[in-house]
Amino acid sequence: MQISTLLRIFWRRKFVILATIILTMGVAYFVQNLIPDQYEVTAYLRVRTPQDGGWPNTGYADRLNNTYQYVVESDVVIGELMDRLGLTEEPKIELVSVPNSELLELTVEGSDPRLANVLAEILSERNRELYFGYQTTYSEQLARDVARAEIELDTLLESLNLVGPNRITRNDLSLEDLDQLQALEGRLDDLRYEYEQVRTLENTQASSLFLVQPATEPEEPAGPPRLVILATAGVLSLILGLGMALVFENMDSKLYTSEEIEEFVGMQAIGKIPANRALSQPVTGGPFPTLESFRQLRANVFSVGEAAPSTLLIASAEPKEGKSTITANTAQVLARSDNKVLVIDADLRIPTQHELFGLKNNVGLSSFLNSTHRLNQVIQTHEKTGVDVMTSGPIDAQSAELVATKRMKSLLRHLTQVYDIILIDSPALNAVADGIELAAYVDSAVLVIARRRSKRASIVRAMEQLDFVGTSLSGIVVNRSESKRVQSYYSSKSTTSSTPQYADSPTTQAPA
Repeated sequence: MQISTLLRIFWRRKFVILATIILTMGVAYFVQNLIPDQYEVTAYLRVRTPQDGGWPNTGYADRLNNTYQYVVESDVVIGELMDRLGLTEEPKIELVSVPNSELLELTVEGSDPRLANVLAEILSERNRELYFGYQTTYSEQLARDVARAEIELDTLLESLNLVGPNRITRNDLSLEDLDQLQALEGRLDDLRYEYEQVRTLENTQASSLFLVQPATEPEEPAGPPRLVILATAGVLSLILGLGMALVFENMDSKLYTSEEIEEFVGMQAIGKIPANRALSQPVTGGPFPTLESFRQLRANVFSVGEAAPSTLLIASAEPKEGKSTITANTAQVLARSDNKVLVIDADLRIPTQHELFGLKNNVGLSSFLNSTHRLNQVIQTHEKTGVDVMTSGPIDAQSAELVATKRMKSLLRHLTQVYDIILIDSPALNAVADGIELAAYVDSAVLVIARRRSKRASIVRAMEQLDFVGTSLSGIVVNRSESKRVQSYYSSKSTTSSTPQYADSPTTQAPA
């Protein structure tokens, strides 16, 4: 498909494209407004490394770093963070070590700009609990041991009368009791010392994480990228709109340009008649807006010497495609060239020629075929154009069947001896069988195709029917064609042509 064809399709379906873009952009705008703003904030934490050396502290900071990598994403931490800020969706958390330092970079992405600072507070406040867990620590066990040892010592002092009003001195104790007392006091001192050492170590470990640099709350959200979303939606909506235009074009079987019609039928049009309201008015015999178009049609059909038909059926696939107006106006142009022209209105269902020529329709073709009137009684002459017209005459339910009789065939054979050219306004070929039956009696046919109205399937069916009965097709006439191009073309043809057939002169007469 050529680019020019695509551009015509897109222009023709511009409202489909525009509606698709508006609808898609509206949905995109509504959806992106449902997405909450996302903030990305960063805070820095420090992991304190023990000052004393020794193998137990080797890699201690690294172990803490790795531990907090998991702790920060635990359900306990995430749950408390969401509860504090009233979040409905889990934030995205990233904790990485800053190389060659004791720092951890905490980056949090979510709908609240306070996320990083609150999370750092949770980690600092609950560090001991998060790091050691909820199980009993060693210092707590030592504290209980110290308490039990103190109770044992108090009990021993009472049993040895070393306390109270009647207490004795240590010198009064036996060697065995003194050894027992000193052993218990020594064990208690050891427990107290060990307790203090362990407690100091645990406190150091519990306070190993603290906030160094709080996150600065951003003034603008980091996402979502709303402009990018809308821009992407715009591009996609345009692509979708163009695709919808092609879909609608494929679903629509009408032909919208003269070029499309000629390409579809496979032949060049012998006439292109621009749309003009004046054509539906009664013919006057004088100049009219599309005169040049009909002159070109006359030249293409009737200036071919011996090949020119004497009986020409002007038909269309469906009703209301303009065959009747083309018949009447072609007749008046032919009459200007001193041709003796007869128009027969054979559309006995929807007759039109009597209106176009402003004639009575009380007698006509049906009257002759019914044998109620003689031939000279059913032919009228249009004074302004000199065209003889046989109107349809009175019509009834049986009138349409008369065109397929031997009397109709004999009538045409006789009329060809009287007239140079006979134009027959045919019923729509696909609507009723009358037109096809009539086509078998004529020399040739012209198929009128209305731009923006005729459908592909109807055209194919009409041409197949004409071919089936063996009717020669002189060509197609595009009705309601593009005005500017056609008028310019015919104007240039009429001003540059020097052949007599193009002028309204009596020098050339079409053969009978």
